[in-house]
Amino acid sequence: MVALMVALTLGPWVAADTLRGVVQDTAGRPVASALVSIGAKELRTDAAGRWVLPGSAAFEPPRVRVPGYRVVTVQAVEGGWLVVVRPEALALAPLVVTAARRPQPLSDASAAVSVWDHAALRRTGGASIADALERLGVVVLDAGVGAGLGPVLDGLGEQRVLVLLDGQPWDGRVGGRIDLSRLPLTGVERIEVVRGPQSVLFGTGAMGGVIHVLTRPPRGRDLRASVRWGSVGQRGGELAAEAGGARVGVAAAGGWQRSGLVPGRGDVDAAGKSDRGHGSLRLEWMPSAWRLRVRTLSAWDRHRWRAGSLYQFVDDHEGQAQVELARRFDTGEIAARFMTHAFQHRFRRSASVAPPDPGPAERHRREEGELTFARTDAAGGWSLGLEAGRQTLVSDRLIAGRRTRTELNVFLQRDWRVPRGAVTPGLRWAWSGDWGGAWIPRLASRWDVAPATALFVAVGRSYRVPDFKEQGIAFVNRNAGGGYVVEGNPDLRPEDAWGATADLRGRAGPWRWELHAYGQRLRGLITAVYAGERDGLSLYRYANVERATVWGGEAAAEAVFGLWTVGVRGALQRSRWPSGRALPGRPPLHGTGRLEWAPAPSLAVAVYGRWLAPTPLGTNDPVRRPTAWRADATASWHWKAHWRFELVADRWAAGGAAWPEWGPRRLAWVVRWGSTPAKDDARISIGGW
Repeated sequence: MVALMVALTLGPWVAADTLRGVVQDTAGRPVASALVSIGAKELRTDAAGRWVLPGSAAFEPPRVRVPGYRVVTVQAVEGGWLVVVRPEALALAPLVVTAARRPQPLSDASAAVSVWDHAALRRTGGASIADALERLGVVVLDAGVGAGLGPVLDGLGEQRVLVLLDGQPWDGRVGGRIDLSRLPLTGVERIEVVRGPQSVLFGTGAMGGVIHVLTRPPRGRDLRASVRWGSVGQRGGELAAEAGGARVGVAAAGGWQRSGLVPGRGDVDAAGKSDRGHGSLRLEWMPSAWRLRVRTLSAWDRHRWRAGSLYQFVDDHEGQAQVELARRFDTGEIAARFMTHAFQHRFRRSASVAPPDPGPAERHRREEGELTFARTDAAGGWSLGLEAGRQTLVSDRLIAGRRTRTELNVFLQRDWRVPRGAVTPGLRWAWSGDWGGAWIPRLASRWDVAPATALFVAVGRSYRVPDFKEQGIAFVNRNAGGGYVVEGNPDLRPEDAWGATADLRGRAGPWRWELHAYGQRLRGLITAVYAGERDGLSLYRYANVERATVWGGEAAAEAVFGLWTVGVRGALQRSRWPSGRALPGRPPLHGTGRLEWAPAPSLAVAVYGRWLAPTPLGTNDPVRRPTAWRADATASWHWKAHWRFELVADRWAAGGAAWPEWGPRRLAWVVRWGSTPAKDDARISIGGW
């Protein structure tokens, strides 16, 4: 009877030399927008659940995919095909954008992407992105920022790790290093991390990897507030609100934090104080297939501390604005974006507690426009784009006082699905007004070696153009014992590297595990080298050293046993400069672990631990920091759906004072309130695998 009804439905609808069919649920209702695949061709069902492929003589059964449904039967009937589907619980694979610069399921990505959602980040109790990522073992933090904490991926840090905010670089660097502790967790939806050379898609600076911070789009109506209070002068509060519908959404947030401990420094004195603030606004308008998005984020900080007999004063302000206009199609989208980013840095010293006159500030500005096209097809997908940008730095430490650079980039990446995996070649042409053009290739692949195990292998080239200070700095630091001079080098060449990564990820029972190996050969690495004496001062000049190598590996595992979650991660890192010594500040061995206990839906306790092996202090200095370890703890309690109370203990236990940047033990109470009940049950572990 069903076959007869399908035949009567299909018969008068199409000619006899076509493939055709209908998709229904088990109750006989038509299923619209189901994706039907015939060989290399794809089409979707109409409102009546019908599909047709004209001019196809082969009578080939269709493959049907419907989100939220499972295919029950595929039956040949008179006049076509009948596909019956049954509703089932929808388990969506996390969508990621960093692997291909377009949304794709994590299970389809050719790169090993680590994903941490907002719930996992907030459970760490961290006050910033830096705190959360370090406790989760995603990155090792470099405390050489001066007043902050910078990331290290695969043994590379400073300018060689790219930090993105909604697809655009977060550029505020002090001494070449970015401060992750400046970025708040407020409004962050998830963080995606991709290790290894990523210059094909993201250009200069992505040698060690990419840390991509994605903010939350407006969804429904919500009002959230939090207050933080604790020892060592901790004070702060945040307020966020959003209202979103099917076509229009708006979200705004702001916050302020104070601490008697400056990030990246372990000394606490009467003059030590750190103030941070941030504000953001996001607007979205999505009529039909169009999308207009405007996003702004501003972050500022003021740090005061004492070093010897002098007081140090740092004032930073960073802001970014982005406008995006996109047009969606059935299989992809085309988007135009414009972004402007400004960073202002001011550093002063004084023999008095009172700060001196403001004096000149260092100002960095960047404008960039890009046009991107993304398309998904039966064989995989395309990602291509054109980027044009201009940067300007104004600083009294530059020889000319001002430098400007223009850049143009074109990139192309193709994802090909192959039996039991995917192969993804990519190519970028990068042009700079200072150095001309260069071709940057990469080949990435994913192989499903078992039902629950995948192997990711990638090899590619990466590069980094010298920053303005490395080219033109003229800095003199005099003190009672002499001092030093640092000079830029206008003849510097871009850094160039070839590297490879291999990741094996899988599941076995309650365990999820990951093995990661990497290696890079760097040429023309830029560093300051001793160049003699000048006027009784040591002279250092930036230069391209010949070669350096970085290699290592990591192993991680996580499991959920009833009320308990356990995770461990261990890493080995080796690096060699031309001098034969190791890269300073990177522990050759380090490990992290976490233990979470949730005895009730409203109560959770977590402990995070870190261990660092003896670590070299300088490139030419044999002195090493001794072994160090620390443990942090958090406890959270939900009350009446809308309230959440947290107790956070930083450095709850510690072994030795080898890393004073970790600071003293601190306790803090955090009270959160939200008009919409929070859902913290989503757990994405080991990068979502």
